[in-house]
Amino acid sequence: MEIPFWDRIALKYQEGVNDVETMVKTWNNMKNYVVEQRYNEVKILLYIQYKEAKRWRDTCFIFNNFLKKNYQKGVKMPTQTLEYFKSSKFPFAPEN
Repeated sequence: MEIPFWDRIALKYQEGVNDVETMVKTWNNMKNYVVEQRYNEVKILLYIQYKEAKRWRDTCFIFNNFLKKNYQKGVKMPTQTLEYFKSSKFPFAPEN
């Protein structure tokens, strides 16, 4: 059976979050092999990437909730509300 379009999108966003979690775990194991400043810089960038992946996933699911659809099995529930995303500001985003 083919997975519905919306469910494929939800799973792809969750996969993105999972991938960044894996990157963070891998990077944490590299501390002894990388210059401290570089290690810390990359760690900060990975933290930002993780937050952004979760934001995109959750925003996608808020829209999903607006459509009154159920969440796909294997996808975590949003961590924020629609009001949170409406009030969010992203001054360093490329579109600003």
